[in-house]
Order: sequence, then structure tokens, then C-alpha cells
Amino acid sequence: MRGLKYVWPGLAILVACLSVGLAVPLRDEFDRLDASTASMTLEGDQENQRYNRVSLLFTSDEFVLIGLTREDLFTPPGVAAVESLRAACEQVEGVASALSLTNVALLRSHEKQTSLFQALIQQKRLGDAGISFEKAREELTQHELYAGNLVSKDAKTAGIVVTLARTPEQVDVTNRWLDLNETRLEAERADSARSTAETAAQLAQAQAAVERMLPEWTAMEDARKASRRQVIEEVRGLVEERAAAGADVGLSGVPALAVEMVEAIGRDLRTFGSLSLGFVCLFLLLVFRRVRWVLLPLLATGGTVVGTLWLMRLTGKRITVITGNLPSLLLVIGLAHSIHLIVRYRELLVVASELRPYARVRRLVRDLFWPCAFTAATTGVGFSSLYFAGSRPIIDFGFLMSFGVLLALVLSFVVLPGFLVILPHDDRGRLELSARFLSGLGRASLAHPAVVLALTAAAFAVGGWGISKIEVEARFVDYFQPSSPIHQGLAFLDDRLGGTTGLEVVLTGDEGGAFGALNPANLDAAAEVAEWLDAQPEVGTVMSYVGILDELRKAAPMMNRAFASTQVVSQLRDSLPPYVVIEEREVAGRSYAPLQAVRITARVRETDAQLKRLEFRQRVRDFLAGKFPAEGPIEAEATGMFVLYANMLDSLKQSQLTTTVTALLAILAMLTLLFRSLSAAVLALIPNLLPIVVVLGCLGLFGIPLDMATVMIASVSLGIGVDCAIHYLFRFREEVAVDGHVDAALLRSHGSIGTSILYTSLTGVVGFTVLVFSEFRPNAYFGVFTGVAMAAALFGVLTLLPVLLRAYNPFRAAAREGVARVADARAEQVAEPERATESSPGAPAEGEDPPPRGATSAT
Repeated sequence: MRGLKYVWPGLAILVACLSVGLAVPLRDEFDRLDASTASMTLEGDQENQRYNRVSLLFTSDEFVLIGLTREDLFTPPGVAAVESLRAACEQVEGVASALSLTNVALLRSHEKQTSLFQALIQQKRLGDAGISFEKAREELTQHELYAGNLVSKDAKTAGIVVTLARTPEQVDVTNRWLDLNETRLEAERADSARSTAETAAQLAQAQAAVERMLPEWTAMEDARKASRRQVIEEVRGLVEERAAAGADVGLSGVPALAVEMVEAIGRDLRTFGSLSLGFVCLFLLLVFRRVRWVLLPLLATGGTVVGTLWLMRLTGKRITVITGNLPSLLLVIGLAHSIHLIVRYRELLVVASELRPYARVRRLVRDLFWPCAFTAATTGVGFSSLYFAGSRPIIDFGFLMSFGVLLALVLSFVVLPGFLVILPHDDRGRLELSARFLSGLGRASLAHPAVVLALTAAAFAVGGWGISKIEVEARFVDYFQPSSPIHQGLAFLDDRLGGTTGLEVVLTGDEGGAFGALNPANLDAAAEVAEWLDAQPEVGTVMSYVGILDELRKAAPMMNRAFASTQVVSQLRDSLPPYVVIEEREVAGRSYAPLQAVRITARVRETDAQLKRLEFRQRVRDFLAGKFPAEGPIEAEATGMFVLYANMLDSLKQSQLTTTVTALLAILAMLTLLFRSLSAAVLALIPNLLPIVVVLGCLGLFGIPLDMATVMIASVSLGIGVDCAIHYLFRFREEVAVDGHVDAALLRSHGSIGTSILYTSLTGVVGFTVLVFSEFRPNAYFGVFTGVAMAAALFGVLTLLPVLLRAYNPFRAAAREGVARVADARAEQVAEPERATESSPGAPAEGEDPPPRGATSAT
């Protein structure tokens, strides 16, 4: 055991050196932030498969929308301004096309009478000779595809749709990836329908093929995201140049939103990460008044953050809008162990001053290792429950945090004890000044239990009412402060043009030509879908193949859709790929013939205050199911970014109860094992339901929806709150075994472990509430409500838990030992004078009668 005296400091120094050395390569880790569509969904998810398949089958739905407002839009200067910006965007490497009112074919805007056939042949554009500006204004503002898309209804705002390109290599890799995942999904369905050795082998083979291709897919996605970011930055630069020159211009689109999220999170991580660290250091310095008690905890916690980030890098995971909170959380949770060690060490300097330094460190570790180990285990279980969230970034967050809290335990018990062995001896022990306040709080709680229970009941009642009002909803615009460029861009374009987020309906016939001239009924059915979508209040604009056909019919009213389709396919072929399959394709194991499938694209207004994603998604599904029954000749699918995000929100809603109940049951089982008492486990959980109810209730009362960030707060609150309860119950069990007096044991627990609980909770509150100023609102909500949860947990442990323990003591065996110990001590005190008398010179020898009362002995 003496060898450990030298191994321990060596390990501590090794950890310190590794933490510093391994932190250097991680400097660029936060530059690899991911806010893509794939980062919000599960790999191989069926809905994600459909989304990627449709993107390959038609043209990509990744576009940036630019809006330029001018009073003189339909004049030569206005047209020149739009064309200048459009042409500049099209020159950016990585842009497939830039569509605006200046490069679309006009059929009804000729100055002279022109037949439809001639117009289709000429395909003149705005600004060409022979095109009337007034007629162009009328045609475009009433156009089936371009009104509300390329030009606002009031003809004052021009839209430029900048579609991002895919390289042939990206298309090839994506196609092979989709094929493998489609095979895996089919194997999963076969195995779940009838599991046999053959189906299990096929499933294992399919999964292995996906795993083998994963590195190639990841590398391609990384390259694609880097390219997307470069394109967005260049396009944004062009927009900013015009804005600086006085133009009224805005930028939006899902890719732009993703880049803005990445930049906002990156700024938050650097700014508020540094601020949180600074405030925590200042708080520790104010509380402990020694530099060593600041540096040692930060060294242990820094090693935890570095180790977890390295695990993230080695497993190929990226920092997302969710895992960006990981360093802050690890900082708080890791510091909790260190604070408990520091407070106990300073206490031992007073109550066990006779111990040598190494013996004191061993006593410190013996006293706190198991309480801290079980707090780490229960916290890990709380985070592991996020596996059921159904969202990739949340699952990754739970996995990484579970690893991080266990690593924090190990490093805290290596670094602090290791350096305490070799650092100069500190004789200045201290019983914390807060012990007097906490003992007073404990006495007040025990003296007024009715008040404590009434306040708790009121908090549960109000919180429960708030939970009943909580909504699962989120709008991208709400993620950003109103002053941010992306918020203003979204509002600008939603207000003047036709929405931001894509909702796509794909109709697939059972044979080629299903939407050709020989199937007018199918064309009419597609038109009904487009008309229905256009009538929905959430939708800004709708674009479809039948919209192009109907635009031709305006120029030739006697023409039906079937005949119009023959003209479009021959004369406007280059305009069709986004809306209809015009050549044979094979995507994700499915073959498509020409005119077998069409896509109807709607853009949803993100700034609509009445937007209810889940309700609208269900409305779309119900309409399609009623219009196109499963046994019919046309298959209808709803997809797009809007559907993916709505599905994720639905998964969060369904998983909230699952994750919370799973965490509660798992933690209850662990606490029962720890204390060998179900009643003690229940008592530990009751106060920790309080932060969950309070936080979720606040979300409902303040109208803050449940989304990717706020959905984690319940599990985080439970894990952190239970830590405090475990430490308190451990100390209470020790104290009640001293004398068996419950009230005295509670007050002593308040004055000792209560100090550590107070310091760890306040450290968390200080560290998290700094995020209230974050420009990325999910981070602000997460920080504020995690701080609220920690404050509620502190109240529950230091007021409600003592009242419950006094009403029902689950450690009655320990109390009986304490009573017996006091009785033995008293008996020993009584026996001591008797033994002194027996050993006096005048005492009778064994077997003799004592002298008569009042007699004196002879000398």
C-alpha cells in the first residue's frame, strides 16, 4: 500500500501532462461543427432514406434564397441589378444554377402578338428585345411557379434561387450508400416479420456492408459540408456587398441556416465557454481562497473534457447544435467531485488533525470514493436514457456524457489526491463558514415541516399545470435573436416571398408515362395535390410539373394538360428535372422510367406564428392517404426538410416520457442496491422529481417548446439532482450511526456535506446562467433551465429531504447502532469511577465483605 504513495502522484502528473499535450490537437475541433440535415436524424432512418432518394431522383432541394427589393424592379435598372446578382451567384464554384426572373422563359410577354409555338421556340427572357416590361410583370406575378417564388405578389421583391451542386463523386457515393441502407432496411423488415437463422445472417451481412462503407460516406459528407460552407460564405459575401451599397436585400434557406447555426455555436463556445470558465474560477477562488483549490479541480475537469473530445474524434462524431453543450456540462459535473474532495479535505484538517498527510489523503478517498462513484453511475444512467430520444445528436450526447462523467470520477480521484500527497502541506483546515447558515436552514426546515411541504406541493401543482401546456414545436427563426442576420433574412423572405423550408410530395405511378399525355387523370390528380397544398395557410408557394403545364394553358386556353405535356417535354426539357423524371433512373434499388414520377414542392413559412409542424404534417398525410389509397396505381410520399424536422420533433415528444421513466427506474434500482433499502431509494428520488417538474413546468408556462435542446433538460436535471441526494444520504447514514438521534444527525449533515452540495450547485448555476446571453437561443434555454434545475434540486435536498428523513428514517439499523453506541459510552463512563474505587488501597479483597458504611480503613 505504501507503493501507492509514489504511484498516485506519478499518475496525477501523467494526467496533467497528457491533458495539456492532447488538448493542442483539439484546437480545430470546434471548427468541425455540424448542423446538417443528417446530424438531426438517425443514419439509415427510413424517412432519411426517402429524403435522400428523392434528392437524387430529382435535383437537390438544397438551395439558398436571396430576396432583392426595388421599387423599379420591372425597369432596365431593376432588371440589371437582379441579373448582376444572379450572374455573380452562378459564378460561385459549387453552385449548380441561379434562377431568377431574368433567366426564365416568358410565353405571354411579347410586345407583338406571338403564338405559343413561337414563344416556346424563342424562349425570350426579361430584358430581351421584344419583351414588354408591363406584360412581364403581369405574367410573372400570376405565374404558376414563379409568383411568390421569383417575384413577390406586389412586384417589388425579386427572388434568386441558388441551387447548390453535387459532384459526380458525391452522387455515386450517396447512391451506393442508399443502396446498402435500403438492403439493410429490407433485411430488418424480413427478420422482424419472421426471424430465422437465414434472415439473421442476411441482416448481419447487410449491417456489416453498411459499416464497411461508413468511413467513405463520412469522408464524402465532410467534404460536402466544407464545400457547402464555402459556397454559402461566398454567396453571403455577394449579398453583403449589395447591402453595404444600400440595397434592400436578404438571404435565407436551410443551408444558410445550417451555416449560421455553426457560426453561432462556434461563437458561443468560444465566448461563453471562456466566460463560464472565468466565472467558475472566480467563484472557486472566492469560496476557497487558495489558488491550488482552483487549479487542481480545473486540471481534473480539463482532462475530462479533453478525453471526451478525443473519444468524439476517434469515433467519428461531430460537435452539433446539441453536443456543443458538452464541455460546459462536463465542467460542472467534473467540478462537483473536486469540490466534495476539497471540502472534506479541509474538514479533515480540523477533525483529524493528528493524521499524517498521506494518511489523511487515504482517509479522504475512503470517505468519498463510493458516494462519488454511485453519483457518477446514476448520472451516467440518466444520460444513457437519452438513447431512446430517436435523434442522432441527442443519442451521441447521451453516450459521450455517460463516458465523460465516468472519466471525471477517475481523474478527480487521481489528480486531487495525487497532488495533495506531493504539494506542500497545508495546515490551515477550515470548517466552512456556510456550515452555520446551512445548520440554521436545517433547523428551520425541521421546525416548520408544514411550510416546506406546502411550498413543495405548490411547486408540484404549478409545475404540473405548466407541463400540461407544454408543446412540441420549434421554428428555425426562434433559434436566433431578432437582431441576428439570419432571423432578419428569414423574416424578410417569408414576408415578401414564399417561405423557406421545403415540403415535398412525390407521386409515383406503376409504369413509365404515368404522368404523360396518355394518363390525363393522373395529371389532374397531381394538380389537385398542388392546389390543396397551395390552399394551406402554412404554405407560401407551390411548384410542380402540372404548374408548368397550366402555365402553357394560359397561353393556349383550349389546350388540355395531356397535350401540354407533349409540348413541355419537347420544348422546355431543361426546366423539368426538379419536377418530373424525364429519363430512366435507378436510385436506392428502385428503377424509374420517364414520366413515372413527379415532385410537388411547397415552401413553408418559418416565421408563421401559428405554425404547428406535427399538425400540418398529419394533415398532409391524411390528405394523401385519402387521395391515393395503398392499393391504388399511384404511390404518394411526403418528404423534405420540413417532414424530417417534424419527424424528429415527434420522436422527441414520444421519447420524453420513455427517457424520463427509464432513467427513474434505473436510478431507483441503483439506489436500492446502494443503500440496500427501497425506502431510502424512494426518498432520494422524491426531492429530485422537483427539478424535473419545475423545469418542464416553466417551459410550458413561458411558452417555450420542447425541442432538441430543451428535451435533454429533464434527464440532465435528474442526474445532477440525484448526485446531491446520494451524498446527503451517505453522510446522514454515517451521522445517525453516531448517536441514533435523527434531528442531530440531520443538522450535522447539513453543516458538513451540505456545504459541498451548496458549493457544487452554486458553481453549476454560475457556470450555466452565463449562457442566458447566447445569441443561439437553444443554448440560452439550456443554460438557464439547467441552472434553475440545479437550484430546485438544491432546495429539494436541503429542505424537503430532511423533512422526509425525519418522518421516515430508512436507516433504522444504523440508528439502533448509534443508540447502542451511546449507551455503551455512558455505561463506560459509569463504570470508570467504580473501577477507580476498586483499585484504591482500602478496597476489599476478592471474596471479602465491604467495610461498614462510614468505616475507615487502617493505614
